[in-house]
Amino acid sequence: MQPFYKSFLIFCVIVLWVLLTLKFFTNIPIFNFTWVLFAYFVALTLLSYKVLNSGVNKEAMDFYNASMASTTIRLFISAGVLFFYYLNFGYENVNFTIVFFALYFAFTAFEIKEILQKVNQK
Repeated sequence: MQPFYKSFLIFCVIVLWVLLTLKFFTNIPIFNFTWVLFAYFVALTLLSYKVLNSGVNKEAMDFYNASMASTTIRLFISAGVLFFYYLNFGYENVNFTIVFFALYFAFTAFEIKEILQKVNQK
């Protein structure tokens, strides 16, 4: 198993633990779409990492193009998800937005940390 997938699994377990702790041991409401968002960000991070990882071992311009492609994919897919949610489920907008961006920044920060470690090794 590659080091990224091992650390990604540990990261996902930690995020799940935090979400479950918030749901069962605090008064903070975790709404139903949180689990769908978690699965969405797992899939999005894996897709984004695959695109970004394709440019790491190549020339600098290939890495730049891969990072721009990864960022664009992440941005447009996330904008589409937000637009779809607000169009169809206008209620709970604040809770959805808070959870969405908390998970977005957590998964993005993890992916950046892992890619920078890999780039620094090269």
